[in-house]
Amino acid sequence: MSVFGPLVSALDAENHVEQIIRRWLPTYLYEIERTHGLEPGTLPLLRSIVRSSEIEKFPEDQLPCLMLASPGLTDPPEADGGGYYSANWQINLGVEIVAAPNRRAVELARLYTLAVRAAVIQQQQDPGLQQPVRMVRIDWRDERYDVLDSIDDRTVCIGRAEFGVSVAEVLQRGLGPLDPLIGPQPPSPVAPDWPTSETVITTVEKEPI
Repeated sequence: MSVFGPLVSALDAENHVEQIIRRWLPTYLYEIERTHGLEPGTLPLLRSIVRSSEIEKFPEDQLPCLMLASPGLTDPPEADGGGYYSANWQINLGVEIVAAPNRRAVELARLYTLAVRAAVIQQQQDPGLQQPVRMVRIDWRDERYDVLDSIDDRTVCIGRAEFGVSVAEVLQRGLGPLDPLIGPQPPSPVAPDWPTSETVITTVEKEPI
């Protein structure tokens, strides 16, 4: 570990959740199609994934679209006895669907949201993910379908699932370099490590046998 210790941001928590969606959502969509009387492969796969602080997208983002939004922490960070902070980020996932005929989008939004929720909760510890953070757990917090006005339900709907993503060891108190790493040369691409000790001092205490 470098002298900085762990440096984890909301971006790392978002990356973890997005990896789950990209890797597992097709599998869960197929199973939901089977359990709801649809032929597997009927529901289109995601065509775009966007990030924001709110559940929103640009007009050019193609549908079905997954919107990943992290407004911030759900609780104050906590430090353990070793000075390691843990944090719980709120991450909201919204799936926007457009479909016809009348109100079909409402039904599909619920199915896509179910697939997202099930994938994130069941695959949160998938060893096949490239995990940049030490995950503790992901909890399902809420689910809603009223992001858009009801007048839009005839052709478009957004399903929104809210999660709490708990991450351990996001920062450690008392670490960091002893001097600023600013010099005349460009910074090294490798973070500095603690120097190797050259002198060892030991104390010997005799105890009677």
